[in-house]
This record gives sequence, structure tokens and C-alpha cells, in this order.
Amino acid sequence: MTTILRDRLAVSLPALLVLQLCSMLTFNYYSRVEAPAWKRRVEVHASLIHGTAPYEKRYRVLIPYLAEGLARTLETIPTFRGSVSAAPMPYSTRAFNAAYVLLNFSALLLLLTCLRRLLEAWFEPPFVLFGLVLAAAMIDFTFRDHFFHPWSFWEAAFYALGMRFLLRGRWGAMILLSGVAASCRETTAFLPLGFLLFAVGLDFRRWARIDLKRRDVQAAIGSLALWLGVWVAVHRFVGYAPRTFFLETALVGNLARLPYSILVNMLLLGVPLILAATALGRSPRLVRAMTVAFVPYVAVLLALGYWWEIRYWMTVLPVLIPAALGAIQPPRASSPDMGSGPFGVHACC
Repeated sequence: MTTILRDRLAVSLPALLVLQLCSMLTFNYYSRVEAPAWKRRVEVHASLIHGTAPYEKRYRVLIPYLAEGLARTLETIPTFRGSVSAAPMPYSTRAFNAAYVLLNFSALLLLLTCLRRLLEAWFEPPFVLFGLVLAAAMIDFTFRDHFFHPWSFWEAAFYALGMRFLLRGRWGAMILLSGVAASCRETTAFLPLGFLLFAVGLDFRRWARIDLKRRDVQAAIGSLALWLGVWVAVHRFVGYAPRTFFLETALVGNLARLPYSILVNMLLLGVPLILAATALGRSPRLVRAMTVAFVPYVAVLLALGYWWEIRYWMTVLPVLIPAALGAIQPPRASSPDMGSGPFGVHACC
């Protein structure tokens, strides 16, 4: 192998690895989660499109609406037409499944690509590759105990993309992302919260002296405001429905499956969480800010979520993976977000 070819392979290896991992995860998710329950998935999808879904899901409209438009488009292409109808929707199951497969792959590609860029900013190439493989293994382990939560991949991807925007100082893009994320899932609210904590810092004693005229602070406030505005607009557009899920519902279910919940959470988080906890203090400022933003995220899931549904933890991977790697190799001191600039971000980022 020539030196030029070897150098080109080394440069392209992370991108090729991301494509390989995304393809494997997408196929495995379709085989294990989507295909066995396609009839129930069509029913839930139809309820979201027609506005008849229960309270806890009816406002997560972004991905079902995108899938609906994509399925209708694919149905016009002969290759994607099938003999099995996805009634009551006006297209075949082939178009329906293909739409969600494409969206799942796109979300995973966005998630792992942004995670790769974050890791490249802080760590050497071998640790970047290891972090990507670890993230993919953890994502694959979450493919259990659910059949229709297409927003989970996208929520995780939005958090990774948002952290990428913050690292590069792209405040306007971050504001727009917050608005889009509000129509994906309610817990994306902690993304603009992380932006605010990143902008004002984690020294709460200095908050009273924060300069509100700073662009990053104003952008963070605008990000929160737009998220709230879109959230209210989606609720008004979809319409109200009585709540069907309560604290007592979650508590009864969690206590009934407590041993199993402890097992799957330990298997998923285990060592990475221990490593992250030991190295969080020397993690990049962005990682520390988003970690604090995830505290209420975890609190909400513990109160209102089923503890055995570990897909929720995909969202914390853009924070957990860099923090865990920092216990093995400290982030480069010269890397973005490790300096002492006004925003912790170098202009070159």
C-alpha cells in the first residue's frame, strides 16, 4: 500500500466507520423493532397524523409528519409500491417502512457524524474511533422494550448537532435548531437550557453580573424563547386531549419491573458512567454545561418514564462518551472549548 493511499484511508476511515455503523444499526433496528410490529406502528402513525394520539405522544409531530410526506412521495415511485396496504394510510407498507428506515438512517448518520466531530475536537484519532464504536454498541443495546418511538434517534441527533453548533459559535443555527426540536419531543427543552448554561457559565455566584448584551447570552435566551413559542404553537395546532399517563402509572409500572430495570440500565451505562463521573471535572466546558442541563432531563425521566425503556439514554451519549473518554485520555489542552476565551470557543472553530 502506497503512502498516499494509506494517508487517504486514514483520513476517510472515521467517515467510513460512521457509515458502516449507521447501516448496521438501521438494519438491526428495522429487523428487531419495526418489522415485527408494522401493523401497530401504522396504527400509531395514523393516530399522530390524524390528531387522535394520546396526550403523551400527540405533540411529537415532526418525525411522523416527515415520514408521512416521505411515504407519500415514495409511493409514486414504482420500486416502493407494494401489494400490502398500510391502511388507513393511502400507501403501501413498503413505502411506510422505507420512509422510516430512511429517517432512522438519517438521524443515526447525523448523530454519529456530529459525535465524531465533537470527539475529533478533543481527542486523538484512536480515541475518536473507539468512542464511535462504543456509542454504536450502546445504541444497539437500547433496541428493546419499544416498537414506535421514531423521535428518539432524532432527539439524540439534535443534541449532538446542537453541541456541534455551540462548539463552533453558530448561535443563529442553534436558535433555529431549538425551534425545530420543540416539535420533535418535549425533553428537547434541555438543549437550549444547555446553551444558556454554556453561555453564562456554571459559577452561579456570577450570574447576577452577566452582561445581557453579549451575543451568546442573547442568543441563548432567544433559543429558549423560540423553543417555548414552537411548543405552544404545536399544542394549539394539534389540539388538547385529556392526559392518559400519570405519575402513579409510571410508579406502579416501574416498581413491578424494578429488578429488570436495574439490570438493563447497569448493562447499558455501567462502566461508561463511572468513567465519566471520575473525569467530568476536567471535561470541556461544553460537556460540563450540558451535563448540568441533563440533570432535570434525568429527573423528568425518573418521574414520568418507564425505567426499563433505556432508549432515553441515547440522548446523553454526546455528553457521556466525551466525558468517559476523558478518564482514559484527558482532552487536548489546545482543543476548542478548553481555552479561556470569552465564550470558551476559539474563532477557528
